[in-house]
Formats: sequence, C-alpha cells, structure tokens
Amino acid sequence: FLSQSTIEDRIKKKIIMSTTQHGITFKKLHPVLGGEVSGLDLKQPLTTEQVNHINQLWAKANGILIFKKQYLNEQELKNYSRYFGHVLKHPFIEGDTNDMKHSDTEMMTIGTKARNDLWHSDMTWMRFPPKATFLQCADRDDGDFGDTMFCSLSNTYNKLSPGLQSILEKMTCMHGVQDLMSRYDEKTMGDKLYPNGLGAMSKIKNEHPAVIIHPNTGKKSLYVNNWPCKRFAGMSQSETAPLKQYLMDLAIQPDNVYRHKWDIGDLVMIDQRCTMHYAFHDYDDTKQKRIMQRTTLTDAGDSPGKYIYTNF
Repeated sequence: FLSQSTIEDRIKKKIIMSTTQHGITFKKLHPVLGGEVSGLDLKQPLTTEQVNHINQLWAKANGILIFKKQYLNEQELKNYSRYFGHVLKHPFIEGDTNDMKHSDTEMMTIGTKARNDLWHSDMTWMRFPPKATFLQCADRDDGDFGDTMFCSLSNTYNKLSPGLQSILEKMTCMHGVQDLMSRYDEKTMGDKLYPNGLGAMSKIKNEHPAVIIHPNTGKKSLYVNNWPCKRFAGMSQSETAPLKQYLMDLAIQPDNVYRHKWDIGDLVMIDQRCTMHYAFHDYDDTKQKRIMQRTTLTDAGDSPGKYIYTNF
C-alpha cells in the first residue's frame, strides 16, 4: 500500500492551472475532484454565459467547485444560489435547534456544535433530493481544525467491475431520515409530508436507483451513501451491510478524496448527485468557533435516474 505522504506527493504533481474564458482562472486541486475558480466577484450579477461557464467548470471539477475570499452576506449567497436552482428550505428545522437556525426560510446557519462527522450526501431521503449544497465559511477561529472531506461517487462507480456495475444498475435503495429527525427533536408522524421544492412534498423515506446518470455530464454515478441510505430494496439491513460497506470503503480511499481546509469567505459548491462529504469535528466546540452558512438547491420534478442530459 502507498503511504499517505506518497499519495499526497503524487496528487500535488498532477495539479494543473489553466486560464479559461470570461476572465476566469480555474485551478485543479485534486486529480479526481475539486477545483478552484478565481476572477469572479459573486456579489455581482452574473450573465447567462458566466453561469453556463461555471456549470462547465463545476462538471470539470467533478462536483466540488471552490471560490475563495467571497464574504457573501445572506442575501448575496441566496442570490448566487438561485442561478443554479430553487433554494430549498430545510424541511424540518425551525428556529434554534441543535445549534442550527434559519434567519429566514432559505438560509441555514450551522454553528460550532453542529456535527456532520459521518460520510453522507445531503437529504437523499427526499422524494426529489437536492441537486447541490452551497456552503460558505462565515466565521472561524484560526487553527488547523474543522476540515471537510469530499469524495467522488462517479469515480467510485468507475472503479467497480463491469459485473458489479451491471448488478447495481438494476438495484434501488431505500433512504430514510428517522434517526436524524430524533436528533432534531422532530417527531416522525406516519405519513406526514414535508416541503420538497416548488409545490412538491415528500415523505421521510423514499426509494432511489443505486446508480444514476448525471444530467450535465452524462456520467454514471453511484447513488449509495453511508447515510441516509438504509438498505437495498428487497434486502434487509443486515444483508445490505456487507455490500454497502465495500462500496463505502472504495469511495473513501485516499486517492478518491479531496480535503478542504476552510478560510473565512470560502464558498464551496457541492454537487450532491455525485459526491459525499464528511466534516471533521476535531475541535473543542466550547472554545473554538466554526460558523458555516448553507443553501440547498433542488429542481422540483427531478429525481435521481430521471435527470435530463444537458450538454453546456
């Protein structure tokens, strides 16, 4: 096996920088996923050409696109997010709960005590899961803590044998959110529906394909995550566990993971259709500050496996 330092050295040697159109510079941060864009002030209105170009670079970065030193206020972050989809209110967090709060209906502020230290894709339990999450570091103390790791699920699919790819393409997964709801003191009430886009509603558990086709790149991607994917349809959780563990172990191999060290003003566009992420909770939340702001984007009427291919 290669050591972590050897892997990191090889990754650094593969990083390239290329200047692209519209005065935008794109820097690749990792061979598999992650790219940094400079030359844009996201506080300013964007043209259609600029939005299309950002989508192209987002695809080139395999779902993780980073802007530095943006310092967007809440309204500016919402305005930027709306270029890429419908900004979705988190379906069952109201007021101050577990160090998370909404200053209005579309903005989530994630405080120091909130934890996401498990590999997951956001809200895949919904009928129409989010296409993306935009995450900005609003404030933090100095120090080496609170990084976020991202892994590529499209590259994970590519690593599979043709036989396992074929099997998974015929399978679906059951996704549920009951355990997270109990963490937020939200009671699970049978068939209660929750907001899920423009006029759409969702139950707290839904079934999705194990493999989907990305609408903008045409790439196949594994759509199985560590959580909230509970089991494969037609199988028990205990039967599901060995296969899911194999897929998750493959997904989080070091050569498939980009680790982001946050600075205030960093904005990361996270494509939830082809990535998972993990936030380190390696700090004392009574002494160290880490405040993030998040918008979640959906396209009402789109669900995994039914996206329309668009070539920008």
